[in-house]
Amino acid sequence: CRLPHSLKKRSHMNSFHKLFIGNQIDKDFVLKVDKFFLILFYLHIPIMTFFIPAVKGLMLTGLISSLFLTFIATISYAYFREKFYHRYLNGIILMSFSVSIISLSLGKIEHHFHIFVFLAVLVLYQDWKVLIPPTILIAFHHVSFAYCQVYNVESSLWPLKVFQYEISWNTVTLHIY
Repeated sequence: CRLPHSLKKRSHMNSFHKLFIGNQIDKDFVLKVDKFFLILFYLHIPIMTFFIPAVKGLMLTGLISSLFLTFIATISYAYFREKFYHRYLNGIILMSFSVSIISLSLGKIEHHFHIFVFLAVLVLYQDWKVLIPPTILIAFHHVSFAYCQVYNVESSLWPLKVFQYEISWNTVTLHIY
């Protein structure tokens, strides 16, 4: 897509063009970021197994969920690195780690910061569209798990808590925004 010559002189239009229509992505840099995320996913395995679970019975759940997510990330890295859908999948996997960490800690508010930190880390891809799927996932998680927490829906396999304290729909809406 080329801009007319009259628009090329306006720098704000060029910025708009690069942001919303597309710009060249440095493949070497994306490969480095892909490798960084893969290492980051592997680092989550011991953290989710030994440090995060609020109850010792959740250690196995943490191990299984972190191994499953890391396995998906490894397969994606092996076959699809540098591709746009790999970047989207990395964002979804990263926020799935956030969901797991929040659940394994039975909703500790401190673990919600994993979301904020790693949404910011996703900016390394230099593509704002990578932020959309993980944000939708987190919003869905907060609504669905808050519903389960408010109406006492339980699962023997997975803790369905989004907050450690009493919650209301106002709290959930505030967190989604």
